[in-house]
Amino acid sequence: TLVLLCFAGMIALLLANRRFAAGLCLAVPICIKLYPAFLLIVPVLRRDWRCLAGCGCGLALGLIVVPSVVLGPQGTADAYRRFNEVLIRPALGLGSDPERDKELTGATATDSQSFSALLHNITHPDRATRPAVFEPWARTAHWALGTLFTSVTLGAWFWSRRRDAIATVLFLGLLILVMLPISPVCHIHYFIFAMPLVMGLLAAMWERVPFPRVAPWLVLLFGANIALNIVAALPGFESWKDFGVTLGATFLIWGAGIFELLRNTPPEASDTAATA
Repeated sequence: TLVLLCFAGMIALLLANRRFAAGLCLAVPICIKLYPAFLLIVPVLRRDWRCLAGCGCGLALGLIVVPSVVLGPQGTADAYRRFNEVLIRPALGLGSDPERDKELTGATATDSQSFSALLHNITHPDRATRPAVFEPWARTAHWALGTLFTSVTLGAWFWSRRRDAIATVLFLGLLILVMLPISPVCHIHYFIFAMPLVMGLLAAMWERVPFPRVAPWLVLLFGANIALNIVAALPGFESWKDFGVTLGATFLIWGAGIFELLRNTPPEASDTAATA
C-alpha cells in the first residue's frame, strides 16, 4: 500500500511540475523494494535533473543516513554486503543462498510471475519434477523479454503525439506494469500496481463519454482481469498461475494502455484542428 501510494504521489507531483518532490516520492519505493529503480528511466529520458536530484537525496537519506544512524557505518556496510550475497546476486543468477533459494529466489520457491519463472514453469509443467534451479537460457530470455516490452512501451510513448496529463499517467502506468515481471521475483500481489494505469484508462475514456459511464469494452477488460485473478487463486488451479494466467490478465490492461496511448490525439487537439 505504501509503495502504491508513492507511485501515485510521484505521478501527481510530476503532473503538478513539482519534479524534485516527485523524485523524493520515487526514492521511497526504491528504498523499500529496490526494483522500482527501473522507473528512473523516465527522468533520465526526459533529462529531468530536478527529479533525479530529488530521488538522489531521498536515496541518500533512506539508504545511507538512516541506516548509519541506526546501525552505525560498519553495521550498514555489513548489512549491505550480506544483502548483496543473499538476495541481489542470487536474484540475478550470479550466486546462490540455500535458505533464500528455498523461500524466495529459487525457481520453485514462490508463485512468481517473472518472465524467467513462467518460462521455467512452461518448459517443466509437472510441479513434482520441476527443477529448483533456472537454466541459463531462461535468465537470458527473461532479460530479452524485459527489453522487448520496455522498448514497445517507450516506442509507443515516442510515437504518440499526446503529451497531456492523461498520456503521462498512461505512460508511467505502462512502465510500472512492465517493471513487475522484469523483477527477478514478481509476487502476485504486485499486480495491485496496475491501479495507476487503470485510472489513466478511465480518465481517457471520460474525455469521450460522460462521467460516470464506463465503456463496455473497459467493463469486459476489467471483469476479465478480476475473474482470471480470482480463478487462478482457487485450489486446484495452481497450474494457471504457473503458466502465467495472472500476468496475462494484467497485461491485457497493458495492451489497452498501449492502444489508448497511440490514439491519434486528445479530443481537444482534434477539435482545435477541425476548427482551424
